[in-house]
Amino acid sequence: MPNACRFCGATNRQITNEHIWPDWLRDYLPAVRQPGHSERWSSAAGRDRWRQPILTAKVRVVCDGCNNGWMSQLEEAAKPIVGPMVVGQAVELDATAQQIVANWVALKGLVAVHTSNVEQPIPEPHYRRVHAFEGAPPNTMRVWIGRRWNLTDPNRPSRAQLFESHFMPVTNVFPGFPLPPDLERYRSEGGVFNATVFRVGHFFALALQHDWPGLRARPKLGSAAADALLPIWPAGRTIQWPPPRPVEDLGDPHKVTRFLQLAPPLAPVSGP
Repeated sequence: MPNACRFCGATNRQITNEHIWPDWLRDYLPAVRQPGHSERWSSAAGRDRWRQPILTAKVRVVCDGCNNGWMSQLEEAAKPIVGPMVVGQAVELDATAQQIVANWVALKGLVAVHTSNVEQPIPEPHYRRVHAFEGAPPNTMRVWIGRRWNLTDPNRPSRAQLFESHFMPVTNVFPGFPLPPDLERYRSEGGVFNATVFRVGHFFALALQHDWPGLRARPKLGSAAADALLPIWPAGRTIQWPPPRPVEDLGDPHKVTRFLQLAPPLAPVSGP
């Protein structure tokens, strides 16, 4: 049976090699030679860590229709906005720019997770929704961005660590993750939260995807994350990047979701 495209599900198209990270990053990080750090957590396999080539690494999971169509258009739109943030330049993001960046974050997180052979923790419907909206779904994904200030590799102080990515099911990673009763019931009945976190140069992104339309999520008030993470999806008022605090203040990126506060969707207002 032919392989199916991870995003659209088509089995009658050529499956192509897709760059994990776009070639246009060479315009902003031209001297990248060292591999990047990635890690993934799943209920079945625990925590898996690996290093991989960055600008040359590819995965064979998407069809030529997706690769050369909406995915290519998304990359072209993101380049002039994300590129300056990668090298630390301050930018202003209106609602349109926020959506473009959120679309790029949604795509890159789901592509990069395929660099590991560990059991896939992200459900198929999450890929289908990103395909349907050609980017971030409006009611089942939340995206925040921040700035990584210090690019030093913590294990090799003489070198920079320009790429890092993390993939996880949120509530399984942290058994103590505080959930209101309605959300705990959602999780116990099979509802899924997954998070993709990645850093490219100075650019940091956190995407939370789920199956409960309208779920509310934000950094905990008064926490370091409230000043380190800028909400960009759903898009809102014009914002300035970088935020006041660097993401280093949040500690281990793999555990950044502990700063999130989740709440069920608001009940619809009844008429008179």
